[in-house]
Amino acid sequence: MSAEKSRPGRGGSPNNCDATNGTQELSNSRPYASHAAEYRAAGWSNPIPVKGKSYPPPGYTGKNGCDVSGPDLHTWTTGPEGAHNIGLRMAGTVGIDVDDYGTKSGAESLAKAVADLGELPATYSSTSRGRGQSSRIYFYRVPFVVSLARSEGRFVKAYGPDVEIIHRAHRYAVVAPSIHPETGQPYRWYGPNGEPVEQVPDKRDLAELPAAWLDFLTEQAQPTPTPDLFADPFVSTTGAGSKSRAAGLATLTAQVEHFRSLTTEGNGRTRLLSGAALIAGRCVAAGFMDEAQAHRTLLDAAQANGYQRTHRDADTQIRNGIRDGRADPWTVMPDHPESGQGGQAASGWMADDLTDVLSGKRVRVVPELARRQDGVALLYRGKEHAVAGEPESGKTWFALMCARDVLLSGGRVLYVDFEDDAATVVGRLLDLGVIADRLRPESGQFRYVRPEGAPRSGDVRALLTFPDGPADLLVYDGWTEGAGLLGQDIMSQDDITKWRQTLVKPALTLGTATLTTDHVVKDREARNRYGIGAQHKLAGLTGVMFMMEVTQTWGRGSKGVSKVLITKDRNGGLRPHGKADKANLTHIGDLVGDATNGEMASLILWPPFVDEDEADDTNPVPGHLRRAVAAVLKVLTGRSEPVSTKTVEAHAGGRKADVGAALAYLEDSGQVVMRPGPRNAKLWQLAPEPSPENGQE
Repeated sequence: MSAEKSRPGRGGSPNNCDATNGTQELSNSRPYASHAAEYRAAGWSNPIPVKGKSYPPPGYTGKNGCDVSGPDLHTWTTGPEGAHNIGLRMAGTVGIDVDDYGTKSGAESLAKAVADLGELPATYSSTSRGRGQSSRIYFYRVPFVVSLARSEGRFVKAYGPDVEIIHRAHRYAVVAPSIHPETGQPYRWYGPNGEPVEQVPDKRDLAELPAAWLDFLTEQAQPTPTPDLFADPFVSTTGAGSKSRAAGLATLTAQVEHFRSLTTEGNGRTRLLSGAALIAGRCVAAGFMDEAQAHRTLLDAAQANGYQRTHRDADTQIRNGIRDGRADPWTVMPDHPESGQGGQAASGWMADDLTDVLSGKRVRVVPELARRQDGVALLYRGKEHAVAGEPESGKTWFALMCARDVLLSGGRVLYVDFEDDAATVVGRLLDLGVIADRLRPESGQFRYVRPEGAPRSGDVRALLTFPDGPADLLVYDGWTEGAGLLGQDIMSQDDITKWRQTLVKPALTLGTATLTTDHVVKDREARNRYGIGAQHKLAGLTGVMFMMEVTQTWGRGSKGVSKVLITKDRNGGLRPHGKADKANLTHIGDLVGDATNGEMASLILWPPFVDEDEADDTNPVPGHLRRAVAAVLKVLTGRSEPVSTKTVEAHAGGRKADVGAALAYLEDSGQVVMRPGPRNAKLWQLAPEPSPENGQE
């Protein structure tokens, strides 16, 4: 980084704000409302409203913070948050925040780092202190999945104070056109040449953080092997270098029991637990056990020997170790029978260890992936799911919604497409709010495959294995077309078994959930509770079978609605969140896709919409929306003319975000209608009563 361009000297007043430089400032009227969408369009995927500098919306910052969705953006820009400052949470970027004013000496610390690690390239920066000031945040591109945990402490220890590293899990950057709450000065962007810029910079135009800097900031302390505590968990008794399930689990058991036996401090317990977690992660990656079981086993040991009482970060230590082990998998070889089998490998016919089940340590299977609007999860990890429906019933949109939710939560998705092409699938994910950085190969989050033939042995497992672990979700879009490509007959029980062995089982052994889209027969009376083809499709399913029923046509220029039914829930964890429908069917929700403006603007799975005359459900409204929905209906009841959103908010009371969510629910469920008003206003009124004259019943 040159001093002339990206790190100017300390001359000038600390609060000089370029009032006379002739450059037009970004408008600071309602900063968030006026610029959040512009930042998002420029690749900054997580613009959040910040009151002053210190009050972001809860749940959207930190390591496990949510990504900003399209509905979030709409709620905040139209609500009171629109008047707040705008903060950028990092995603595929890092901010080097230099404080160099008063007693702070960040410029000196940065200079020491530059002398050691090399020059930083000129890039875009942001500050409220004006042109020519050293105090500013310099922004750089970094690999999307890189972990910068503890990077700030590492920097301070090596080079000095007053330089902070802003990354996805730590802080956010307040940027133009926000106003500094203490000085009253506006934040501004500066280009790589150090001059003010009028436009929001495109994230792709940021300089890339040099490799030496990235290596320094991401360096992690690795566990130091201790003799007799660490061992290769995959060394087989049948020969050096082979990798076996039996040997791996035996090594893990020995490590855990050794750790459990240590009940006092000062004897290497921390290092031993990290090593055991690493081995457990490798066992998970190899498919020898699932992650929940590995985590429970280690946490039980930490509770049993008192380690967790004195180390409150034990849970995090275990999760990090498992993660590191999953990211460093080993080649797996089959176990061999001890004798009498002619040297042939045992083909999965082994007795399971029932110790955990019988001791009460069994982990209850519950849905964890992809969520309904009220937070109810839909898919089980490590289980097979399917969604079937007529053409244009929204089944692919359902699969894309699940993929979107997994990606936005930081998970990994493999999408195998037998029906369409990359431009369509990826384009739809982008329309649904998934940023391009999450879909690029370097993100380690997403892979798209358009098969042209049957997979070779190991292909599916290889595609499922991402740098940070196996995929969370595998989508097969088009069972019928896929079976044809593989030369299989969907009416054959044997071929359905082959499909599962070839395409589904490799995913389930890694703990990956699978979701396959399927067709139904044209004759409604002849339909069963599964897709077109042999009954074994349903019988062998280990997760949930979803069925789509169109209630409002899908397509460009319209708002599609489909009733989502459950015809099978093998584990019984999802049905209780739905409503009884026809025989053995459960209405789990209504999928609403709004493409009235041409492209899909929103895609939401609501809890079941229920007709008012259904006496068996006294309150069909989702629990978290009931108060707001009741207030909105009270405002609209008896009005002959539509009223504006502002009027509804004023009379309904409560949080504006809740009123907005209630209006969206009522509109999607057909209880209210929205009409455009002057100056892009939205006008609301109750939907007209159905009548025989207009063809409704």
